[in-house]
Amino acid sequence: MKNVKDPVCGMIIKKSMAEAKYTYNGEIFYFCNKTCYEKIKKEPEKYLKRKEEKEAPIKQKQMSHSPTESVKLKIEGITCAACVATIERTLKKEKGVVKANVNLATEEATISYMPDVIQTEDLIKVVEISGYRVLKDKEDIPMKEAKVAKKRLTILLPYPSQYSDYFIPSLLKHLWHFPLSML
Repeated sequence: MKNVKDPVCGMIIKKSMAEAKYTYNGEIFYFCNKTCYEKIKKEPEKYLKRKEEKEAPIKQKQMSHSPTESVKLKIEGITCAACVATIERTLKKEKGVVKANVNLATEEATISYMPDVIQTEDLIKVVEISGYRVLKDKEDIPMKEAKVAKKRLTILLPYPSQYSDYFIPSLLKHLWHFPLSML
């Protein structure tokens, strides 16, 4: 059987083992799982255009021997090891990227690059072309945590005070750094 590449996550799969297939503009695409299929079904242009954008080179200067810089990017949407591999592989293909490591648990990419060859904005674009969202503002993360904490607090408030000694202290240790306006 012939191997094909999932257009969403980039995983190589056998046609016979594909979880789903989708026809777009007369071309058949195969998917490793239902999640990838659902993503392309909602926004086919986003993922199929990405292939064309990957082929178009990002503006880069001539490579030279220069010191490297390191940047950490907070990435949303990393759910599995295949996501990690896709992002790392895509970043490592770019000229000027010396090293790229993605941490599944923290959803962060640590990238060493040559600033005279590729810029941080280009790295962000590469990650987004891979199908993931880079959180640009540090407020995005605490806001998400605040919503979760508010939900937990709402659930715990109706319980009798006998449980408060157990639940409330652990909850408050996560809430102390959020302004009340965020809750």
